[in-house]
Amino acid sequence: MTRETFDTAKKIIADIDSLKAMKSEYKQEHWVSFYVSTVGKQSISDGILRDDLEKFIDFEISKLEEVLEKL
Repeated sequence: MTRETFDTAKKIIADIDSLKAMKSEYKQEHWVSFYVSTVGKQSISDGILRDDLEKFIDFEISKLEEVLEKL
């Protein structure tokens, strides 16, 4: 494994961990928010958007895990 591959793998693992942490908070029914530089904290409260966000998180975790396996 090259240093570049190792660094890429570390970044992918960090992204997976971040997404899993976000999903954990979501599953515990905690608020999920985004921070936007011009308006600050923006909470996600709509059921449809929250459901879509969960699907997005699951999809991205799967995609990142596949990329990690290929490394």
